[in-house]
Amino acid sequence: MTLPAAVLTYVWLLAWPFAAGPVHPLAFVTTLKSPQFYGPAILLVLLSAAWVLAAIGTPRRGLYCFCLFWIALTLSPVLMLSAHVPEFMIQDRWLYIPTFGWSLMVAIALTGFARRRAAARYSVAAAVVLYGAVCGFALWHVQGFWKNDYAFYTRCVQLAPDDAVYHDGLGWGFLDRGDLNRAEREFATACRLDPAYKMAAQDLATVRAFMGHAQGRGSQ
Repeated sequence: MTLPAAVLTYVWLLAWPFAAGPVHPLAFVTTLKSPQFYGPAILLVLLSAAWVLAAIGTPRRGLYCFCLFWIALTLSPVLMLSAHVPEFMIQDRWLYIPTFGWSLMVAIALTGFARRRAAARYSVAAAVVLYGAVCGFALWHVQGFWKNDYAFYTRCVQLAPDDAVYHDGLGWGFLDRGDLNRAEREFATACRLDPAYKMAAQDLATVRAFMGHAQGRGSQ
């Protein structure tokens, strides 16, 4: 029941790479009555119908079908959602291979449009170059989130502030920087968000032990 939302998220990331980031929160859906199930499911049906109507009347429908098959085939292994923890259920890096099929499909559509309308040829070329430049800039900016644990988990907490795993990771980012007070705050937040999260409780005890040791040395 979570599958439609996961597929729709991947489609969105393929079509709009500016949404790339270190985390894409997606909760498990447990009932058919949930809008997180039927909303994405209905939208996927509509998108599929629109794709069929657009592709079936073109002479290159064989290539379109190949592209769609390529995307579905290369995405299928990561759509076994039960194999992933919720925090890392959607990952940008799993789209590297499917992106080939998507890019080829878009290129076929644009070249076909430009051939039918000679006056639009230069406009299409300029739009593609501009779009590529903007994508390159946006994705280069994303790389900054991966340089260390502090940058990564800071962004994760911004995107998913109610997830204990990311607060625990940010606590370790602060701990590596020697900021014990902020590390304690993040570990305590993780424990508050998920009281059953034993690792966060252990990390909180560890940083408090460090703080007590540091205070003891200071008093001497």
